Amino acid sequence: MPLNPYNPDKPTRVEVYWNLHKRCWSVRSIATGRIIAHRESLHLMHVKWVVQPGGRARVLREGKKNVHAFARGYLVPEQGDYSTCLVDAGELCDADALMYNPYRMEGFQTVDGGKPVDESDKAYLDIRAGRPRVAAVRPTSNL
Repeated sequence: MPLNPYNPDKPTRVEVYWNLHKRCWSVRSIATGRIIAHRESLHLMHVKWVVQPGGRARVLREGKKNVHAFARGYLVPEQGDYSTCLVDAGELCDADALMYNPYRMEGFQTVDGGKPVDESDKAYLDIRAGRPRVAAVRPTSNL
């Protein structure tokens, strides 16, 4: 199991997805597969943007949404030494907004330009006007 680079004694690798019923971000531990938190905002490091093809196919086939797309990475703690050095307001201003719609695209894309994104150094997830908002710092294209 890879170690959390911000707390080597305790890995905190997670998957985060938008919870349609609770209208917030659900945080699932990769180690246990259980939901460990519901948040209105959070920050991740070393992020992989995952869309499971089988889950997307099921959405297209049944017309009902299910959890098949998420951000996988290391959860930045809300408090402590690491939280202040890893979250940068300047980076957020330059971050690329991302979106995913299973009916229109196969994976996460930049809002401006529709460039596919597989990975990013950091991710900022929050809620704006009741809707999920996702921003990626230094995204990596799969093209």
